[in-house]
Amino acid sequence: MLTESSGGALKASGVTGPAPVGVLGIGGRTRNFAKALGHPVVAMNNREEGRTLAKELPLPADRIIDYNDPEAVSKIKDWSGRDGLAAILGCTDNVEANAWCLNTLRPHGVCVPVGLPVDPGFMFSAFKLNFSELVIKGSLVATRNQVEDMMQVVAKHCIKGHVTTVTMEEAVNLPKMYLDSHLKGRLVVKLE
Repeated sequence: MLTESSGGALKASGVTGPAPVGVLGIGGRTRNFAKALGHPVVAMNNREEGRTLAKELPLPADRIIDYNDPEAVSKIKDWSGRDGLAAILGCTDNVEANAWCLNTLRPHGVCVPVGLPVDPGFMFSAFKLNFSELVIKGSLVATRNQVEDMMQVVAKHCIKGHVTTVTMEEAVNLPKMYLDSHLKGRLVVKLE
């Protein structure tokens, strides 16, 4: 059974109990694990495709926000209570979106940006970081035991991800496909 101490980015955040969590960039698996652990989840994305994915069953987000909405921060804080979210799991390499998401955190909140921007890397407001005493923490992979725990949760909650399969011949187009703003879910190369 997945515990609060397992599961990649969620584990790195250190949030426990029913603390509200934000998932930036939708992060299908991340969102599903947070929901399976009993966290209220707000999914944030500027793309219609991403917001549509956040509605998918069996574990849809509790709230879905377009982070370009001028009222996004106040809507998230009103929904989450206690001055904002306990944690943000940043599943995007969008530098501006990751910097923006700090505004949705409560004091002492945790941001775990797992997207990998190429250049210039993440940039966060020192003012927001220091005056709200926020934590920015990295996370790369889960341990073997955590993966085994996560697979039990996948089976228990029928968690599925949106996958687009490509043949080996189409693999040369992966970078272009990955950068397509209309991409839904993960790209997987199917070996024949």
